Amino acid sequence: MDILVMILPTITFIVGFYFGFNCKSDKIPEINPIKVVEKKKEEKKQEIKKAAMDQYLENIDNYPNNQKVIKE
Repeated sequence: MDILVMILPTITFIVGFYFGFNCKSDKIPEINPIKVVEKKKEEKKQEIKKAAMDQYLENIDNYPNNQKVIKE
């Protein structure tokens, strides 16, 4: 039992080293969380602007009646 307690961590340490050095850094993408959040905020702003523009165009097409209020 004592030999197993000494051998098992050594084996796992060696296996971890082997797979750790074989892991290519090219496979792991670099993700910058700040840029991801900024990109999502920018996309959200663009969606809001696009929805407002679509609503403006729809209101122009339906000028005399059925116009919707645009929230800003």
